[in-house]
Amino acid sequence: MGWSVHYAWQSKDDVISGITTSCEYFDIVSHSVRGNVVWTLEFNKNKGQHRIGCYLLEYRKEDKCYATKSLTEADGPFFYSCPLKFLKAAPEINPSWRAGVRAFHDSKKKTVVQVY
Repeated sequence: MGWSVHYAWQSKDDVISGITTSCEYFDIVSHSVRGNVVWTLEFNKNKGQHRIGCYLLEYRKEDKCYATKSLTEADGPFFYSCPLKFLKAAPEINPSWRAGVRAFHDSKKKTVVQVY
């Protein structure tokens, strides 16, 4: 899968708005922005089920626009900041990726205590 270039999207807000707008086949139920990653909980109107989307954002200075890369849970994205509530809403497709998401969130819960 390659990158899609969007010349009309001049700001990060434009990109997020474009990604999170429902279309003919999918309703965007919820979304979360984590840095340059947009996570979506999408409802597939044809299949009647939810799926998790992962959109990578990249600003291309030479083109003066944004590019996006679209992934789903099935692709096993190398990003794990997906909201845990999305895991509960969508059927499990990639158990090892979901384990990585849970481990990511568990590691953020741990606090480091320094003893002097």
